[in-house]
Amino acid sequence: MAVSTQSTSSPAVVIARDLRDQLREGAGERDRARRFPTTETGWLKQSGLCSLLVPEEVGGLGGDARDLVHVLTALSEGDPSVAQMFLIHMYGIALINGVHASDDVRKRYYERIVDDGMFISNAFSEVGTKTVFDYSVSLEPNDDETWTLSGSKFYCTGSHAGDVFYVLGLRDADPEPEFLVAIVERDADGLTINDDWSGMGQKTTASGSMDIDSVLVPAESVFTIDHFNTPDALFGSLGQCMFSAILLGIARAALADAGDYVRTRSRPWPHAEVERATEDPYVVHTIGQMQTQVSAADAMLERAINVRLSALENLSPEVRDRASVAAAQAKIVTGQAALDVSESLFQVCGAGSVLEKFGYDRHWRNARTLTLHDPVAYKVKLVGDYVLNGTSPPISVYT
Repeated sequence: MAVSTQSTSSPAVVIARDLRDQLREGAGERDRARRFPTTETGWLKQSGLCSLLVPEEVGGLGGDARDLVHVLTALSEGDPSVAQMFLIHMYGIALINGVHASDDVRKRYYERIVDDGMFISNAFSEVGTKTVFDYSVSLEPNDDETWTLSGSKFYCTGSHAGDVFYVLGLRDADPEPEFLVAIVERDADGLTINDDWSGMGQKTTASGSMDIDSVLVPAESVFTIDHFNTPDALFGSLGQCMFSAILLGIARAALADAGDYVRTRSRPWPHAEVERATEDPYVVHTIGQMQTQVSAADAMLERAINVRLSALENLSPEVRDRASVAAAQAKIVTGQAALDVSESLFQVCGAGSVLEKFGYDRHWRNARTLTLHDPVAYKVKLVGDYVLNGTSPPISVYT
């Protein structure tokens, strides 16, 4: 059994750990068939977890970033595709919590989340522009208290399960374009969700494209987001910690599968001159390395969350820098752990473990796909530049 430093037992984490075991069943088969986890996302909606970070006074689970990363890690151990869709939903909760909105508007969204299990998906990123920070989707005001949204998006993770979508659009404003977020209903006229995600990993996340053809959005569902990019904003570090949690979950799942296989199926190599594979010194050594990487990743993520929670008590650009650096370090370590442990699984399990029926290759494919979300080299550079030169990390959703 893998060793974990996570000991929190908040109601949300208890729910997630129960759900983890349900999600683990059939995860390999869903991956092989690229079958969207409709039933499994239904469990997620019914579990009450969708109201995490929604205030308790309106019926939500409440909780904080620590609860969130522990929930994500548990879900990822079961099925990281479901966990990634939940991550996107939680980005949506963070937006609803943080945007400038009237109490009535915010309350209506809270009620839909708590009472109806409303699941939030996204249409944030695009392809074909110069960089990931360049956008072509337009969001323009009309004369009747509505806005018109037009363009196309990609990496719309969770789109098949989404009840609403947060969509980033660009308003042609003076003196420069303005970034806005619109919350769009699934059944809005002109919105088309395409089933065209063909990634080698995270295969069942429905992270494909969306066409947006002159979709009308009420003005009360359009929000400014410039305050998420101020020198003391912590929005970016939250997202990085969430991705680290999924990577940690993949590493822990790969380690658990490796241990189970060695104990129940592996034969000892004859030159080891031992009775069982669990006594092979090289297998024992490699399992020890794998566990150490997982434990280190676990500890680094806990540290990043501690730094971020402390920063919330005394916001300033300086504490935001520390939170960003800690989150980057966690992302570096969890990403490497997920890649290394999911590859080492085959080294300790042997030739039989490559059979398709086990589906163990999904761990590495999922980890490799997620680690490309934003380049790890720039995480390392961020940390080094801060340590050597005192340079503040860039302010973005990735930092």
